[in-house]
Order: sequence, then C-alpha cells, then structure tokens
Amino acid sequence: SGLLPPVTGHTLTLCRNSILLLIGGYSPQNGFNNKLLEYDIRSTNWSVRQHTGTAPTGLYGHSAVYHPATDAVYVFGGYRFYLESVSASRELYSLYLPGLSWSLLAPSHGAKPLAHFFHVSGLFRDTMVVVGGRTETEDFSAAILLYHINCNTWITVNQTGTVTPGSRCCRQV
Repeated sequence: SGLLPPVTGHTLTLCRNSILLLIGGYSPQNGFNNKLLEYDIRSTNWSVRQHTGTAPTGLYGHSAVYHPATDAVYVFGGYRFYLESVSASRELYSLYLPGLSWSLLAPSHGAKPLAHFFHVSGLFRDTMVVVGGRTETEDFSAAILLYHINCNTWITVNQTGTVTPGSRCCRQV
C-alpha cells in the first residue's frame, strides 16, 4: 500500500487480536516516521490514524508491547529525534487505544532506567520485560528491566536473578 512507508527500526504490535500498529521507524528517503499506522487483519487495509497527547516523535530502535487489561501499547527507549539532534531515550510512553491518546509516563516510585535501544520487549502478565540491546555505555547490554504496569514502576534484575530495588507493590514478578 502507498500508506506504508519504507522503514526500519520500527515496531509492529498486535493489538486486540485484530490490528497491527506500526510505530516509529526511519528511512534515508523519508527520515523519521511520525505517523501512527494501523493494519486491520480482517479487512487487510492500512490506514493512518489520528492521535492526541504527547506522542514519541522521531523514534527508532525502540520496543513496544500491548497490554490487554489497560487496552494500551507501551513504548520504551530507542533513539529519539529531539529538535536538531538524535539521542538515546529512556522514556516510556503509553498509547491508550480507545481514544488513541499518548501519554509520557514518569515512574511512580524509583528512577527511570538507563536509555536502551535496539533491545526487545515482551509482556508477562502485567509486566513489560525489556532485554538486551545497547545503552550509552554498553555496546551489548545483558540488562533485564521490568516495568510493572499496574504500579508504574521500573525494576532492574541483577545478574544473579534477584530484583533490585523492589517496589512493595510489585512483589509478584
């Protein structure tokens, strides 16, 4: 389809078992993709979706998961285009699907993790699990980060498998 830009470094996230959301990406011809594209699996059509709120602009090398209980997509890290430069991001965004409204999330407890890019993430129950990738200080990161969605809290798992620092709310990880 003519709507689908030639991009790399984007995410394609399955939502509600019937739509795929394409977020971010970059191409030398078009630069950063700032459109929110939706592919309807049933109709096999692409569409550009209008959205509101604080959207992550110029995103590349990030990760995204869909959380059915909140009906939202959570987007973490990557490279982000800021005004005149590109830098690694440690930001977490949510896209609430019913209104297609973006929010920039600040953790309720503790600090944001280091900026990560070219990592992967998956969803385990109510936790976004972020693994590997790169940071500004590591070419190849072995880090495992956990974002507990219901508590709005980041947790870093150390190399021995224990959780540090833990949130009282997030004991079931």
